[in-house]
Amino acid sequence: MIVALDELVLAGGMLRRAMTRGDIAVFQPGESHAPPTGGAYVEVAIKPGHPPVQSPAEIIAPEKNATRYDGKEFFVFEEKLAPGDTRARHSHSQRVVIQLNEARLEQWPDGQPPSS
Repeated sequence: MIVALDELVLAGGMLRRAMTRGDIAVFQPGESHAPPTGGAYVEVAIKPGHPPVQSPAEIIAPEKNATRYDGKEFFVFEEKLAPGDTRARHSHSQRVVIQLNEARLEQWPDGQPPSS
């Protein structure tokens, strides 16, 4: 998966795509692409045979998220909260977080003191 941090161009096979900050491109096993040109990006790879993801006993979907990609092995979402905004109690499995904007996160884990 490629996550654009700037404006860039992604090319691979018959694909040529202009991307802007926050855009994503997901590649399936066996698909390839040339390194993006023109700007900064993050590349995330899930290797075959990786350990299983650990998930909580209860999955509670977070509100205020927009799903950007929903696949068999993983999903990508966009989280937008205004400064000082909060969301209701929710849960999630292990995750990789790519933060595009500077932010401070506060958490209130069940049975634990708040953390930032």
